[in-house]
Amino acid sequence: MPAPIDILEGWVGIQEIPGRQHNKKILEMWVKAGQPKITNDEEAWCSACQCAASHDAKQTFPAKEHNPMARSWLRWGRAVDPQDVQRDDVIVWPRGNPNGPY
Repeated sequence: MPAPIDILEGWVGIQEIPGRQHNKKILEMWVKAGQPKITNDEEAWCSACQCAASHDAKQTFPAKEHNPMARSWLRWGRAVDPQDVQRDDVIVWPRGNPNGPY
């Protein structure tokens, strides 16, 4: 079974489609992330992408708990020292309200 990072490398270059059409691969990511009601590719899909890769790698991921936000990854797994980051670690960059909903 490939690791999520190996799956993600195969998805490099996936993009939204401007206008009324939507990238089917991105919509598929939302379904795999447990969010089938999201039916457009304009919604921020960074977490959905990681969730879909984890799904395909048969690993757990936070969206299974119905939370597709990137910050939900902060409650998943375990923290690592920034000097010790490994190839398959999930990194969440802070932005917006740090006290906002997860």
